[in-house]
Amino acid sequence: MRVGALFRVVRLRRGLRQVDVGRSSRTSQQLVSLLELGQVERVGLTSARRVGAALGIHLDLEPRYRGADAYRLLDAGHAAVVETIVRRLQGLGWASEVEFTFNHFGERGSVDVLAWREQGSVVAVIEVKTRLVDVQDTLRALDRKVRIVPQLVRGQRGWRPRVVGRILILPDTTSNRSAVARHSATLRAVMPATSREVLHWWRDPGASTGGIWFLSGTSHVGGKRLTAGRRRVRPRRSPSGGAP
Repeated sequence: MRVGALFRVVRLRRGLRQVDVGRSSRTSQQLVSLLELGQVERVGLTSARRVGAALGIHLDLEPRYRGADAYRLLDAGHAAVVETIVRRLQGLGWASEVEFTFNHFGERGSVDVLAWREQGSVVAVIEVKTRLVDVQDTLRALDRKVRIVPQLVRGQRGWRPRVVGRILILPDTTSNRSAVARHSATLRAVMPATSREVLHWWRDPGASTGGIWFLSGTSHVGGKRLTAGRRRVRPRRSPSGGAP
């Protein structure tokens, strides 16, 4: 019902009729009406997101599994990749801080890894993803952090960065490379540096850059596989030896 109420309020604020939203989202007035009544399940997620896009509303999906356990499952892989990154950057002479949080005039967020190199006054804003799912959302979030964080560290840490890097780090898996290949034009426009060039930049960051680093050796971290492979589920057997 909250979702429906928000869609209705935004539509009215923009001076649109339900039929107008239906046309611009390539759905229908009836579907928009159902959505505003909170009937998201009847509308379907794809159609709801199309209507949301027409109104400038981003509709997130929050899966839940036994409370917070779902996020612990996801965070385990993410934390393991972050740990690998921090260790490698230390070996390359970088200092780093995990989960650098900020609140700048109402714009809040956190940087997965904020890295700093005193020689050359270089700061790197690092976004870590175990899987690249939403390219536009990832780029939007990273752009906001690169815009805000280098300014903040001047006042909070006394750092005066002259060179800034925006780095997206992904485990080097087939699925991640395929996802990047599918959106190569969009990603290269913002982060043109390849993994090889990013690795060279860590060693010699002479100018600001943006790139994607496929981190090798992280398809299995912390003893767990980060990519979902095929898995056979066998039926449990009853005490007598037969299938239940």
